[in-house]
Amino acid sequence: MNVSNTQFASIDSGIVKRFEQAWRGGEPVAIESLVSAEAPMYLPTLEELIHIDLEFRWKAATDGPPPPALESYLTRFPELNQPEVVRRLAQQE
Repeated sequence: MNVSNTQFASIDSGIVKRFEQAWRGGEPVAIESLVSAEAPMYLPTLEELIHIDLEFRWKAATDGPPPPALESYLTRFPELNQPEVVRRLAQQE
């Protein structure tokens, strides 16, 4: 996982694990299907899912289309548009 120690406690590790397993199994699922904006750990979990999504999409880019730009995630999830979150996602990208 790509999280700092301070973030780890606030991430829904079950959702993160399911998302990563789906990618590893070759059947990625939409992030929107796993997280709800009403969930208490929504934002940190969402950020971690995007880190994972970017990682797997970059690895797959040699065989297929390029990964989406960070801006596409910010459009899909406007609540991510916070300086610290954007900085961390940009570093991952």
